[in-house]
Amino acid sequence: MRKQLAALLGAEFVMQADEDKTIINPMVAEKIDFIKPEDGQIIYRLRQLAKERNIDYEPSHDMRVALNAYCDRKGLLDPMDNG
Repeated sequence: MRKQLAALLGAEFVMQADEDKTIINPMVAEKIDFIKPEDGQIIYRLRQLAKERNIDYEPSHDMRVALNAYCDRKGLLDPMDNG
């Protein structure tokens, strides 16, 4: 999002928006700072999408461990395992 704003409005605008997020749309302001989701969260979402589309998706062992840890921490069930 930051790159797009800089391309459209200039790097100076983006720097100003870093200081004062009220000058941009609140949804855009929320997306400006990129925070990489954790692996478990990514796999959780992939499993949700796979279930919705009836796709058999089984993550690797390492990603399964990350998914299980994420689900345990968030109190969630694996989307492919529930109902």
